[in-house]
Amino acid sequence: MPTIKGTASVSDDHAMTKLLKTTKFPSSFSQTVNRQKVHTQVMTQWIEDAVISILGFEDEIVSSMAVNLFLGAQTGTPEEEQQHVKVDPRRAQLDLAGFLGDVEAASFARELWELMLDAQTRPAGIPKMLLERKKEELRRANSNTTSNSSVAGQPHPARPSWPRFAAAPRPPEMNRLLLEAQRRADAALKAAGVDRPPQQPHVVAQPRPVSPPT
Repeated sequence: MPTIKGTASVSDDHAMTKLLKTTKFPSSFSQTVNRQKVHTQVMTQWIEDAVISILGFEDEIVSSMAVNLFLGAQTGTPEEEQQHVKVDPRRAQLDLAGFLGDVEAASFARELWELMLDAQTRPAGIPKMLLERKKEELRRANSNTTSNSSVAGQPHPARPSWPRFAAAPRPPEMNRLLLEAQRRADAALKAAGVDRPPQQPHVVAQPRPVSPPT
């Protein structure tokens, strides 16, 4: 965060000239930008968001100053605006240093200038990075919407259909048949010479009524 905020920009021509000679600027500042080929609304929004991120609060004066320095005044006639198409990012950075801080202003100006250089080569005047970021935001939004819709539209799991009582009890004859079958099986094994310990015949227990869960 900058240590000094709200100070005046460099207004003295001699001081500005000195700073222009002694300050090290990015190599991208040697390239020119035609701001008429840049999407003003998109870049204005980026500038305002960046200023808030640096200062930690919204400052319309600083945001407007940054917009005017890099994008130029947008209130004149097309002929008047054409005379101010060329922007000097070095002066803009130095003018903003008193408000954002030296380091923050340098980083802000470099990133913004590189975005504008890319924007002027795009048909819509919007930097590729911002387009990709917007696409990613839309993709995430659609993904969340689809996920929420699926959850909202998914029917609740059906509760098991609990009968008031269990299946009807087996008749007593069934137990007698089971006992008889066990006896015959034991007799057949004994006749074949197979000796095994006697087993308790399996008897089907009478089921109890089952109450539905509360």
